[in-house]
Amino acid sequence: MDRDKLVQEALDLAYLKAIDSCREEHNDDALIKVLYDLVDRDHIPSMTVLAQFYQDGIGVVTSDAKAIDLYRKAADLGSDYAQGKLSSFN
Repeated sequence: MDRDKLVQEALDLAYLKAIDSCREEHNDDALIKVLYDLVDRDHIPSMTVLAQFYQDGIGVVTSDAKAIDLYRKAADLGSDYAQGKLSSFN
């Protein structure tokens, strides 16, 4: 298995553990922090989840601008889902 695949699998595991842990603790602030940490590592699922949080105001102040930035970053990394979400802002 190549290094990039191992890194992606580690990020996916960190993402899932963080979400489970923060849900159990009902700690939105911790979840937002973990998602941003993973966004900084180009983790696409974290980008799209955080973007949706900004759209819906979940744990953050609603901000279409921040949602668009996150969706754009995910789309630039190849996310068809994020590309579709971007079209909803037009």
